[in-house]
Amino acid sequence: MGVVVVRLSRTHAALIGLVLAATLGGCGGSGDDAGATAAETTEDASSDEPSDASSDEPAEEASEPAVPSVPRAPFCDAVTDDVVSSALGGPSRWLDAVEPGDVIEYPTGKEKIDSYRCKWQTNKESQDYGADDATFAMAVLGKRATQAVVDERLDQSKDFLKQVGKQLGCEELEVAFGDPSHARVCTFEGDRYNDPSSSISTLGVFEDSLVTCYVQRNGPGEAAQVEGLDEVCLDAVAAIG
Repeated sequence: MGVVVVRLSRTHAALIGLVLAATLGGCGGSGDDAGATAAETTEDASSDEPSDASSDEPAEEASEPAVPSVPRAPFCDAVTDDVVSSALGGPSRWLDAVEPGDVIEYPTGKEKIDSYRCKWQTNKESQDYGADDATFAMAVLGKRATQAVVDERLDQSKDFLKQVGKQLGCEELEVAFGDPSHARVCTFEGDRYNDPSSSISTLGVFEDSLVTCYVQRNGPGEAAQVEGLDEVCLDAVAAIG
């Protein structure tokens, strides 16, 4: 798709770029396709124990929710309008899509994309981003999620929380979004250059695909406005799976 130029006004550009890059991942990585995927499991040790021969009834296995399989391919069209509207709190008026190999030019620098990424906004154009707007972004890493890749991305997400989490009012969030996963919720009170906003960021592994989801709503800094939006991220995964 080539080079995508994103122009955001004032220092909001730096904050939005920083948060999205930390959430959706950059171009770096120690991950070739060699090595075990995070979704691979080991045999349960209990399988070596003798079964109860006195019981004529077959043992009942505990049922666990199936983990969706997420293809590493373009997916914007698969995410329904209902899911997008739920994330944004209203209809989307602007969509941006990039693929592995594309380059995004931010005011603060360039980013080479390694993911299939979709971003929806309530405004018409990125440079018009204002006080009442919202952003919903998802990405699927373009390569297989090996254990090395997963460890690296989890570390990046946790490091972001340690390094700038306090500045942006972030704290860790417990969500069921793939396995393993990491999530945070941020309540930014705003400053002389940036409007108040609340956001939720999730990162998780679905079989051998690494998926990230980010929702930001501008307005008074209350985490309540993004409460429960991790469910929207799961709905989007189900739609593209």
